[in-house]
Amino acid sequence: MARQEYTPTPAEIRHECARIRSEWSEDTLWKRSGLEEFRHWMPPTVRMPRSHELIDAITDP
Repeated sequence: MARQEYTPTPAEIRHECARIRSEWSEDTLWKRSGLEEFRHWMPPTVRMPRSHELIDAITDP
């Protein structure tokens, strides 16, 4: 007797993927996301002069 082919529904696939991912550690999640290099990314900062530096710049002859 031939084996009948089984094709899961999209909902079944999503459910099984969610179940598998729920067992992953945070490290594994980051590695598999492809974004591990951005894990500790911080936005760039801009150095703003302090008020006394502004005063010195304005009053400096």
